[in-house]
Amino acid sequence: FPVTITKTCRNAQIFFDEFYDKEKVYKKSISAMTDALIFDMGVVWIDDESNTVKQVHPWQFFFDLAEMTAGTLTKCEYQDRNYPLVYLADKLPKDSNLTGYLETNPSYVVTYKIYWDLINKMKYEFANGELIKQTKIGYSVPPFVWIYYKDPIKGAFSDSKMDVIYRIQRIIDIINYKIATAADLSPANMTIS
Repeated sequence: FPVTITKTCRNAQIFFDEFYDKEKVYKKSISAMTDALIFDMGVVWIDDESNTVKQVHPWQFFFDLAEMTAGTLTKCEYQDRNYPLVYLADKLPKDSNLTGYLETNPSYVVTYKIYWDLINKMKYEFANGELIKQTKIGYSVPPFVWIYYKDPIKGAFSDSKMDVIYRIQRIIDIINYKIATAADLSPANMTIS
């Protein structure tokens, strides 16, 4: 390889190592894997606005199941139901109804949603259903990474570790019930000679 390619690759490796350390990507991906173990899917968001990596809980991420099954999402949404309004102060339009809440109660929380239209390459941000910002984006893929305990055969959902453990626990409960019933009906079977 030419020297410039080698230097470029080495610099890129250093940049990404430092970025992963700064953003704690490994820790966030482990947390997302824990979500996958419990809820069957973990989600990591690459936030293009703040250039950060964030963990998103599965109940905060919405998508079209038919599109996910087909393999290409054209729209998706992130939602936080208890988002501090003070974090959105710089995004609120001057004529917004929410600015009054911000002035009277700085600890006021809203339902904050971000909706991505990946066909028209637009990102829309809402606070309590009110459009507060729309931005043109330069990408056509969702800014999310999905982590699964077991990859889905088809669609977006698969077995989680909890699903597997529940079935095993159910079999153990049935066996224990049968042993307890047998002991109640015929205690002679339980005596040791």
